[in-house]
Amino acid sequence: MKKIILLAMFFYNSMSQVFSQELRNSDKFAFSILKDLVKNENTFLSPYSIRTILSLCAEGASGATLEEMQKTLYLETDASKRQKEIQNIIQQISNTNDFKLVTTNMLWIEKSMEVLDAYKKIAK
Repeated sequence: MKKIILLAMFFYNSMSQVFSQELRNSDKFAFSILKDLVKNENTFLSPYSIRTILSLCAEGASGATLEEMQKTLYLETDASKRQKEIQNIIQQISNTNDFKLVTTNMLWIEKSMEVLDAYKKIAK
């Protein structure tokens, strides 16, 4: 377990010059989820992927649900700033020359539900 945490710390610290506040918020979430979910040494998870997909879900939330998601995920409360920060992290990780990281996240939406065009635009 200690090796995974050290690796995560190295990755985040090596990218700290690029990401600023959003990085610190990702760190907070990563360590809180590792502390809460990892109960043995054989657990593997990606706090980055979990936070990214839940952040996308938060974009479709409102009211108390959105507030709880912002609190839990350490998200910026200003929507345009939050969206820009998360998009910046995704782009910076994808475009670095130091390493190649390809990620994918997917939401499955009930066929009978209508997805607003504004949400589709954010999700892309």
